[in-house]
Amino acid sequence: MVATIKKPVRFKIFVKEYFFIPSKYFYNHIDDLIALRTSESNPNVSVFENVGEAWVQGIEMETKIDISKGTYLFMNYSFQDSGVDDGGALPFVV
Repeated sequence: MVATIKKPVRFKIFVKEYFFIPSKYFYNHIDDLIALRTSESNPNVSVFENVGEAWVQGIEMETKIDISKGTYLFMNYSFQDSGVDDGGALPFVV
């Protein structure tokens, strides 16, 4: 499998020394993806097949808030979108 992986775009926001928000956007293009798909004739059987060109993109964000010394609140969020260049969807990706 040949994949073109571009460096993610990252940025960090600091508000004083106790509020921290790093974020990242990523985009990957895969030239020859091989994926596991369920057989149409028998749903109990899965086979590997060449899907072709595909892409994956998304964002990741997190927040860390220091409440007191040694205690903090941490939250994160991730979103991912993917597809095949011919317009189909990648298997096993919701």
